Amino acid sequence: MRRLRRVAAAVERKITPPIAPEQARLRRVGRHSFFVPPSVLDPVQFRTGPLLAKTARRGARGRRLLDLGCGSGVVSVVGAAAGALAFASDI
Repeated sequence: MRRLRRVAAAVERKITPPIAPEQARLRRVGRHSFFVPPSVLDPVQFRTGPLLAKTARRGARGRRLLDLGCGSGVVSVVGAAAGALAFASDI
């Protein structure tokens, strides 16, 4: 698993252009902070993040959570913190 994470991180560094700090936004949903690049939908501005995070938190312990098109990953992070086995994917 560690090797897979290292390979994924290396691929991400090669295909993702560097982001200037002034372009990035730091958003907070509940007790979690999220780095939101300019190309990702802002979960706080569009109010989807807090609403979906609240839903994912309910009854999450021991359940599986699939977050497709996750953007900043708000739903999967909050679900995982609540005890779900979360998988998040975005293009």
